[in-house]
Amino acid sequence: MNQKPLLTGPSALSAYLILTPLISLAIALFLPLPPEFIALLILLTISTMAVLVTALAEGR
Repeated sequence: MNQKPLLTGPSALSAYLILTPLISLAIALFLPLPPEFIALLILLTISTMAVLVTALAEGR
C-alpha cells in the first residue's frame, strides 16, 4: 500500500505556515538570549524548516 508521508502535497504549505509563527514566537518568548541571537536563530529555523518541508514534499 502506497501511503504518502504526513507533510506532502497541499498540507506541506499549511504545515509550514502554521509552524513558522508558532516556532518563531516560542523562540522569542522562551529563550533568554540577546535580541541579535534570537533574530539569527529565527532566521535559521525558518530557513531550515522551508528546506525540510520542500524536501519532504518532493519525496527526496
